[in-house]
Amino acid sequence: MENRTQDYLRAIDDFYRARRRANIERLLSFLTGRSADLLDYEKVRHQLHGHELPAKTFQSIPLDAIVGSVDRYQDFTRGFLPLVEGDRGRWTQVELAVTSLEGVPPIEVYQIGEVYFVLDGHHRVSVARQADETHIDANVTLVKTKVPLTADDQPIDLIIKSELSDFLGETGLDESRPQSKFKVTQPNQYGWLLGQIEAVRQGLDEDTSLKDAAVIWHDQLYRPTVDYINRRGLLQEFPKRTRADLFIWIFKRREALIEQWGLEIEPYAVAVDLVAQHSSRPQRVGQKVAEAVTPRVVQEGPPAGQWRLDRPLTGDTRLFRNILVALDGTDACWDALTQAIHLARRENGQIIGLHVVASKMNQADPTVAALQQTFDQRCSEAEIKGHFLVETGVIVDKICAVARFLDLVILSLSHPPGPSAVARLGSGVSQLIRRCPRPILAVPSTPTRPNRLLLAYDGHPKAKEALYIATYMAGQWGSDLQVLCINAPEAAGEAGRYLAERGVNGNVIRQKGKKTGAMIMTFARENDIDLVLIGGYSAKSWRSIVLGSTVDEVLRTRNRPVLICR
Repeated sequence: MENRTQDYLRAIDDFYRARRRANIERLLSFLTGRSADLLDYEKVRHQLHGHELPAKTFQSIPLDAIVGSVDRYQDFTRGFLPLVEGDRGRWTQVELAVTSLEGVPPIEVYQIGEVYFVLDGHHRVSVARQADETHIDANVTLVKTKVPLTADDQPIDLIIKSELSDFLGETGLDESRPQSKFKVTQPNQYGWLLGQIEAVRQGLDEDTSLKDAAVIWHDQLYRPTVDYINRRGLLQEFPKRTRADLFIWIFKRREALIEQWGLEIEPYAVAVDLVAQHSSRPQRVGQKVAEAVTPRVVQEGPPAGQWRLDRPLTGDTRLFRNILVALDGTDACWDALTQAIHLARRENGQIIGLHVVASKMNQADPTVAALQQTFDQRCSEAEIKGHFLVETGVIVDKICAVARFLDLVILSLSHPPGPSAVARLGSGVSQLIRRCPRPILAVPSTPTRPNRLLLAYDGHPKAKEALYIATYMAGQWGSDLQVLCINAPEAAGEAGRYLAERGVNGNVIRQKGKKTGAMIMTFARENDIDLVLIGGYSAKSWRSIVLGSTVDEVLRTRNRPVLICR
């Protein structure tokens, strides 16, 4: 009798210890923001459109995976600690039964995904967890849902999974495309995805169902974008986001840019911009800090070839679908536009005319309207799609900002970099060459049709990008290609092999000399070259400013359009 009394008193003490732990768990919940409440089974089953299977199975289930209750979800914490003082009698009886020889029967639970909801046996679960047990015997009824639950799911996760269940129910994508997952980390996102699918459906036949439209949306929009996210490792840039999160982020940002500029923008370009602007990787953050403290005149743009890595691998092989032309209203800018028209015809591309003004007040200036009218008229006469933009700010900054979303920048070469270090330091063209994330085509007073090309090649990383573009132009457009290698015999062999491997004809010429820039342009003049391709500055900014560059020498001749690659 004495032992039984001691056991009873110990059970009561254990109950109050559990009650104190319950208070601590709720306090920690308030401090961390993680819910300490059990989930309501009926609410969860309804939200996830679950249906119970008739058969039961006997299992030993993990106590940590029991996260909810059928009818007593307010009586215990998430850790199944008692909250109701009136449960003391029942709780202590169960502990005495558990520790006695008579034992207790299995509990009754429903299983949804990886978690369980107690139908009968709440106190048995509570006592077992207080005794630091890991498993408990249970009769399990399986509840089938489109979306499973996990033991770590919080109430907000339940809301998201409920919305996902509705999304899959309407689109059928869990059955038609089961390999794809659509997990997001914030609620109210699936309605936006449904809106995008509905927009796809409206562009199809009237009798196309939403489920059929969802398959087309997935195959032509969602899957290619997710493949790009995977290939470029964008989840490493945003470790707390999912692929579906990034897809939505990309296309919402794209919608905002289209509304701002009225210009169709490639999704991959938006993805690249989001990485540049918002990545949480320490390396990216360090780059942004360094840019903030570095004077603009010596800032460096992306590394060599980054523009090409950023591009998607799609069936469309055109390099220059979207061409930006800087328009300042001078006669020279119309030469740049003519050059852009020549390239747009080759690429079946569109031209974006960018005019930068000092303030918003200047946007209403009649000269701006006249500039747009001339631009529109010339594009229309050439039967080229054109779009006119007016931006406010610093010219170089705005060109670089808009160029991030396009493929090529074309500008008039009215003011090439001067021969002195001071002139180069103040040159807007030099700044643009260093900072612009896309290739730049500088046009002198006479634009040309790019039928005869000259590549100046020395094997440096940016020259390799020029080799890539020259090979593309020769192969895609059928342009004649000359490759001039000055004081670079190894580069000459490399260029020859590169062209041969790609089945492109090109004449590789080796020369020696000291005045590289003059030699390049003399060769261009003597061989009636239409377009010169050259790599951008190979030295760091301060070095190229102080010592000068072959690029500057070539630009100062101003007798041929020059494509500067990066």
